[in-house]
Amino acid sequence: MLTRVTTHPVLMMIQKQDQMVFSLDHDEFTVGRSVEADIHIPHPQVSRIQAVIRRDQSGQYHLIDGDGQGCGSRNGTYVNWERIQHQILQVGDVICFGSPTAVAQFNHSKTAPKRLRPEILVQNTEHLSTQAVFPIES
Repeated sequence: MLTRVTTHPVLMMIQKQDQMVFSLDHDEFTVGRSVEADIHIPHPQVSRIQAVIRRDQSGQYHLIDGDGQGCGSRNGTYVNWERIQHQILQVGDVICFGSPTAVAQFNHSKTAPKRLRPEILVQNTEHLSTQAVFPIES
C-alpha cells in the first residue's frame, strides 16, 4: 500500500510492475543512474545524471535535462513525449528519463492517484523505442 504525502508535489515512477513515489520536498533533486542521485534509476539507457528537478522561489518545479549546468543527457529527457532541455512541470505531466522503461508522472500529492495506470504512461512511446515497456493490466 502506498502512503501519500500531503504537502509537496510527488513524482510517481513506474518500472515494470514496481511503482515508487518520491515526495519533492527539497529545492533540488538529481535523477539518474548514479547511486548518488536523489532519484536513482538503475537502467543502462539512463545517464549517471539524467536530469535535475528544481523548485524556484515561486514554487514552480523545473525539469532540466542533464546536470543542470549545461551538459545534457545522452538519451534525452521527455515531457509528454517531447524532448526537452528545460520545462516547467505541470500536474499530470508524463516524464521519460532516457528510456521508455523509466517513466514518471508529476502530481500534487493531494490529487495523485494511488496507482498509476501503465497504459496512460506508455501510450505514446513507440517513437522512443521499439521495445515493450510495460504489460497492460486489465
